Amino acid sequence: MATNLLAGSRAVRLYRRRMWIEELFGDWQEGTFHFRRTRLYKPEKLSRLILGLSLVYVWLVSVASYVVKRGWRPLVDRTDRRDRSYLALGLRWIKRCLRNREPPQMRLQPYF
Repeated sequence: MATNLLAGSRAVRLYRRRMWIEELFGDWQEGTFHFRRTRLYKPEKLSRLILGLSLVYVWLVSVASYVVKRGWRPLVDRTDRRDRSYLALGLRWIKRCLRNREPPQMRLQPYF
């Protein structure tokens, strides 16, 4: 960490949150959603798109955490790399379910 705060202080909590924020923007801009390619400039349309993307994002991250907590991650991620975001894991899990004609996980419930 590059900070002047003590390691046992507030800095650890802030950097945990920062990791999720950076992953979110990475997925939105260049990752799965390609947000920059939309070319939307009107605030009304842009805000509706952000609302929809936010709901999908929360759902896919919830699905991915459910999959990881159950130990099913090797079914959708290579074990030698583990470099996929939770958004990508959730999306791969949904695609896997559809490909295998299984019902995908549809609940929007945080899984701790």
